[in-house]
Amino acid sequence: MSPPAVLQVMLLVWGTLVGLDLVSVPQAMIARPIVAGPIAGAILGDVATGLQLGVLFELFQYDILPVGAVRYPEYGPATIAAVSAAHAGAGTLGFGLGARAARPRLSGRHGVVARQGAAQCRRGGRRAGGRNGGHTPPGRSWPGPPLVRRRPGRRRGGRVAPMTTAARPPLGRSLLRLFTVQGSWNYERMQGIGMGVAEQPLIRDLEGNGTAYRAAVARAAHFFNAHPYLCGLAVGATARAEHDGVPPQQVERLRTALCGPLGALGDRLVWAGWLPLTSGLALIGVALGLGLWAIFGFLIVYNIGHVALRWWALRAGWAYGGQVATALREPVLQRAATLSAPAMALVAGVALPLVVHYLTGGFLSWTRAVLAVVAAGGFVLLRWQRARLTGLRFGLVLLALAALIGWFWR
Repeated sequence: MSPPAVLQVMLLVWGTLVGLDLVSVPQAMIARPIVAGPIAGAILGDVATGLQLGVLFELFQYDILPVGAVRYPEYGPATIAAVSAAHAGAGTLGFGLGARAARPRLSGRHGVVARQGAAQCRRGGRRAGGRNGGHTPPGRSWPGPPLVRRRPGRRRGGRVAPMTTAARPPLGRSLLRLFTVQGSWNYERMQGIGMGVAEQPLIRDLEGNGTAYRAAVARAAHFFNAHPYLCGLAVGATARAEHDGVPPQQVERLRTALCGPLGALGDRLVWAGWLPLTSGLALIGVALGLGLWAIFGFLIVYNIGHVALRWWALRAGWAYGGQVATALREPVLQRAATLSAPAMALVAGVALPLVVHYLTGGFLSWTRAVLAVVAAGGFVLLRWQRARLTGLRFGLVLLALAALIGWFWR
């Protein structure tokens, strides 16, 4: 193949991986614009443009958090399209065209998917025991009493010892399957099928009783909806309950009761805390001239916390079983959820002026003054027309106007 064809194939492969990472496999955040853009730029041999557009679209992404049934645009693929378009142009014009080219990707199918998903979540929420689609309302806490009745068992270090024939449960295999828990997401069962696949290694030793094994696998694949990083807590707890001989109705009750708390805690701890905190540090690193090293640092640091949280959730669920509410009340977990939001706000406050200076480094002094006036006017306009206008739309309109002005100016 010719060199341009090779680049196109590489961009296609990279865009496919980014699209899968967004909601399916493995959610390692390569779909963030701060990652997708620079890597696309490196493929094209134009890292500087990739970094600039990655930083720009990362700021746009702060306007929306991926919680509940929110309309969440496909920022990663849009950033790759923007970098490709900007690379084909030249200078400021190419930058503006790249940002404008991403507009169709940012208003695509996820709006329809989110609205359909919201209706399904409301129906599923009623089925799962709550009108909020499995999420705990603000101010509510996890119920104190145990969710299931346990058979008597020996206690080790304050925890109930597993009553199972499996000396060492295959938690590693279950963890690997948990990375694909949203790969089979659908409107009827949400994450249910992925949960069943992840739980199957933990209940495989029930195969001696064929009827009990098949029934346990079927229960594991029923409706479930929670934060993907904390699904392991439900997988481990329900698998342990199956081994302990808990009645099927109580196993179902355990799964249903875990949906809301795991969804609310995960949104608060990860989507509104750890993710914007680490991406904000990446923005600071890029603005200070670290380039791709800041991107690699973000991926490493974020995914250390990501994998650690998944592993902790799975082990805690297996260790506590029906007493899993105890794991959710651990002081370290609650303290992390409390401190993550202020830490994120601090990092974002530091990153914003540095990023503005980075993106406007090639501007003349009078154009910076104009940009400051436009930004102040945009802030007032967004506050005034909050129901109709978003930061993303306003920013893209300004970039389109800048591209047109740059075209005529030349």
